[in-house]
Amino acid sequence: MPENPHDVSALAHMERLLNEQDKRMALQFDAMERALILAREGAEKQYAHLNALRAEVMTDRSRFVEIGVCNITRDNFDKRISLLERRIATWGGAILVLIFVLQVIGPRIWSHFAP
Repeated sequence: MPENPHDVSALAHMERLLNEQDKRMALQFDAMERALILAREGAEKQYAHLNALRAEVMTDRSRFVEIGVCNITRDNFDKRISLLERRIATWGGAILVLIFVLQVIGPRIWSHFAP
């Protein structure tokens, strides 16, 4: 029986299928490797952005006063303001009493010095 040139042995056919599968797998592996590289680059850019943001937040945070320090300072201001208010009220009352006394007693005192 003469062999047909189009006839392919089973071994050659399997080798061809395996070679094609190897090529597909190599292409698929290369594609996955490129995707991984792109994803890694994207992640590195994101991490760089987050690191810059963290540095900016740390710089900004150092500019703000902590709440505990702010409360202590505010308490001191409240104490000083209440002390000033008491002094103003005391001195205001004393001045009003002095004015009242001068209005009542003043004419009698001035009458002794008048010619």
